[in-house]
Amino acid sequence: MTRHWYVATLIGCLLIFSSIATANVIANPSVTFVSGVYTYDYSVQNLGAVPLLGFLISVPAEVSNIQSPVGWDVSTVSLFDTTVVQWVS
Repeated sequence: MTRHWYVATLIGCLLIFSSIATANVIANPSVTFVSGVYTYDYSVQNLGAVPLLGFLISVPAEVSNIQSPVGWDVSTVSLFDTTVVQWVS
């Protein structure tokens, strides 16, 4: 193998990993409080070429009535007084 092959392979790997590492995601949170109940709404938009594989939030409260986009799985874990909600496609 020549030195040029190694350099070309390294450059190819760097280009692949740099495109994976960059994200172009916009998350718009909205929190409302009505009649003693907080409602958290999130709109997530992926503007990048790489698919969004997951999204998580942490909420300093107990969470209920979680909704997910079609094809996404949701899970929760409680850590002391915080609930972590994670969506995975």
